[in-house]
This record gives sequence, C-alpha cells and structure tokens, in this order.
Amino acid sequence: MQARKLVSILFLATTVTADACPTGPALTAGTQHCSSNQTGTFGSFGWSIWSSGSGGCITPYGNTAAFKATWNNSGDFLAREGFQWNETKTYDQYGTVTADYAYTKSGTAGGYSFIGIYGWSNNPLIEYYIVDDWFGSGSAPTGGGTLKGTFTADSGTYKVYTHQQVNQPSIHGTTTFMQYYFGTNPSNNLMYLYVPTNVAAEPPILVAMHYCTGTANAFYTGSQFAAQADLYGFIVIYPDANRTGQCWDVQNRNGDSCDYPGTEKSIAAI
Repeated sequence: MQARKLVSILFLATTVTADACPTGPALTAGTQHCSSNQTGTFGSFGWSIWSSGSGGCITPYGNTAAFKATWNNSGDFLAREGFQWNETKTYDQYGTVTADYAYTKSGTAGGYSFIGIYGWSNNPLIEYYIVDDWFGSGSAPTGGGTLKGTFTADSGTYKVYTHQQVNQPSIHGTTTFMQYYFGTNPSNNLMYLYVPTNVAAEPPILVAMHYCTGTANAFYTGSQFAAQADLYGFIVIYPDANRTGQCWDVQNRNGDSCDYPGTEKSIAAI
C-alpha cells in the first residue's frame, strides 16, 4: 500500500458546516491550480499539490492558509498549504508552532485519505502525518506502518506508526526514508475490555455502548453481555462516554461536534 493518498490540511481555516461549530469568514479571491505536481505561494504561505496519477486541484485563499482541494481517481494525492521553511534551523530554533483548523469534507476519497497536519524534517529525512480525521467511519489509517506506542497531547491520545519508504519521491528527490503516522482518538474516550476465559477461535467482538448517565463499568455489571461472552466465547468492548451527561453523540453529523469531535472514530480506534 502506498501511503501518500491524503488530504493534508496545514494551518487550515475554512468554514465548518456543523451547526454546533462557529464558522469562519467566507472564502474569496482564490485561484484554482490543477496539476499532478506543482508548488507556489499565496501571501506568506506556501502551497503544493502532488499526485502519482491524473492529478487534482487546489485553490489557496490567502493569508489565513485556507484552501480547497478536489480530486478524482488521482492515485496517491497530496494537497497542502502552510509554512515552508528553508532548512536552515533545527526544530527547536523555530519555537512552538500551533495550528487551529476547521474543515468540511464530502465524497469518499479512497481507502486511506487523511486530514490533519503534514510535513517533513530534513535531517533525519522524515515525512510525518498527524491524522486528526479521515474519510470513512472505520479505524484510523496507519499507512501500513508498525505500531510503536502512544502519547497524549492537547487532550487527545495518539497512536504512533512508522513505515519505511524505499526509493520513493521525497523533498530531496527519490530516496529511502521513514514515515511517521500519528493517529488520533478524537474524543479521547477510554474503554474496558472483557475477555472470557475460553475465547473462541477468531472471536467476534461486541461493542457495548452504555446509556445516557451511565458508564462502561455500570453497563458491564448491569447487563448480560459478559455472561453471554463466557457462554459463547466472544470479546466485549465497553467504551466510556466523556460528554456532559455521559451520553454518546448521536445528533451531530458523522458523530462530530466541536466539544467532542469524532465520537464514532474514537470508538473505531479503541
């Protein structure tokens, strides 16, 4: 599997369609660029578009680093806008860099399209993806990498995957380099796992979501799922809601809201 088929949103400030989220200014005065490999600048930010196939289009919208990207059957595809430095400083010499972004998305976008923060380091040569959302409702894409561990930042828990690219395009031509994928649990939900003593071969997994005002532990003790797991050998996952009222978000589109984003993706991730 190639791992560059993505939408990379770096310091993005587009509007959000969900009613619960504040909207940004309307996007105006953008110029569309369509190509399979092109770079440019707009205001103080750099933008780039790259594809292994037929290409796609990017429309930068100025000093807010907002942009729009469209593509269709483009193979591996990348669109990004943000800071682009000249490799004269180490990361700590730049100080703290923060990114607040919002976005809308539509379509299917292939099997492993990422939305988040994207970039490179020069020495060592590393391509990194901080994945805060993706197309589809399954678990976070891993880029075909190996799980190395987890860490917590900004109230989110990220899984870290690494993958080696051999003789592939990079910011320094075709070479071999490492990729790092930081996949998020957007709502930072916890879970409890029940594994019966006698587990079936290739056991089914049941996700038991508790009721409003409930907890994972209360649902474990107050339901028959664990007893049925003992009888039939399946595994039970009890996710724990962390919203006000201990309710799962079933109202916002795609299960996403400003305060508790990505509920269904968090459940898929855990």
